[in-house]
Amino acid sequence: MEITCLFFDYVVSGYLGEANFIDVTLGFVVGMIAWLLIIYEIFKGEASKINAGSANEACQKAFNALRLIVTIGWAIYPIGYFWGYLLESANVNAVNIIYNY
Repeated sequence: MEITCLFFDYVVSGYLGEANFIDVTLGFVVGMIAWLLIIYEIFKGEASKINAGSANEACQKAFNALRLIVTIGWAIYPIGYFWGYLLESANVNAVNIIYNY
């Protein structure tokens, strides 16, 4: 599966849920599935296999940095979405704090 399509699904589903075009839970679930598929792709999928076959050490280091950014850095969005839209005490200000600080 193309990572670009998954990224599009990840971002758009979250937006649609936040903007109330679709149910917020549906937006969260679709976004999380897309994010988990992206993580799978860079750890076990075709992208990972291509990187493993590369003899270029600098490329492999950059790919490992990409793995950390996508796994840890992108975790901010689902955490903020969950905290701001799915909890009983949902608060848009909490979302802004999580996303921006």
